[in-house]
Amino acid sequence: FFFFAPAHMTFALLVSRVVDLEQQGRDPVQLRQALEALLDRYPLCFGYWKRRAELELAAADEPAAVAVYERAVVPCAYSVEMWTLYCAHAARHWADEPERVRGLFERALQYVGSDYAADGIWDKYIAYESAVAEAAAADMGRVSALYARVLALPLRLHDVYWARFAEFAATRTASELLAAESEVRADRVRHLTPLCSAVARDWPIGHRHGASSRGAEHTCAIGRAGELPHAAGRAPCHH
Repeated sequence: FFFFAPAHMTFALLVSRVVDLEQQGRDPVQLRQALEALLDRYPLCFGYWKRRAELELAAADEPAAVAVYERAVVPCAYSVEMWTLYCAHAARHWADEPERVRGLFERALQYVGSDYAADGIWDKYIAYESAVAEAAAADMGRVSALYARVLALPLRLHDVYWARFAEFAATRTASELLAAESEVRADRVRHLTPLCSAVARDWPIGHRHGASSRGAEHTCAIGRAGELPHAAGRAPCHH
C-alpha cells in the first residue's frame, strides 16, 4: 500500500490518516508515508516532524531521526518549538558528545535565541549544562554564562530568569560566577552590571551577613565592569 496525498485532501484528512495508522499499529512504512504526505503539504507542523523522527527511533535508527530533524529545521528555521524538540533529542541521545550537543544549542540560538518566546530553548540549554556539571562534579561556570546571556535579552520570562539567577548565585562560588567572562563576549557580560548590582541591593537584609550573603556578594563582584579578572578577591559590596 502506498499512501499519497491527492490535491483534494485537507489538513484534517491528512491528520486523520496519521492518527488512524498510529492507533491501528499498522506497518510503519504506511505511517511513514502518511507523515511524509502531511509534512510535504504542511511543513511547519513541528509536532508531526517529532512523530516522524520518533518513528525512526522506534526502528533503532538514531541517525535517520537526526536526518528528519535536519530536514525539519529548514522550513521551521525560526520555530522555537522545532529547535527545542531537536535539542531535546540531542541532549537525550548524544550523552557522550557534549560538544556536539552544545554546537546544536548554539546553532538553534542563532535562529531563535532572541525570540520573545524563546524561554523553551534557553530552559533546555541551562538544564543540560546543569546536568552535565553535576554529573561531572564540575563547577557551574557554563550555567553562569548562559544566565549572563539570557538576562541580556528582552524575553517574556525575563523576571523568571532574574529570580532563578538570584537563587543560583546564592549558592555558587565567585569563580563559578566569574567564569561567565570567558564564556560570553564582553558586550554580553556588560549587561550583568545593573543586574548584579540589583541582586545585592534587593537581597534580604537579614541574609547579607550570613552564609546566604555569599551569592549576593559574588553576584555584585561579577557586575563590576572592567574588573572581572580581579573581582574574586575583593571585599563584599555594600549598599
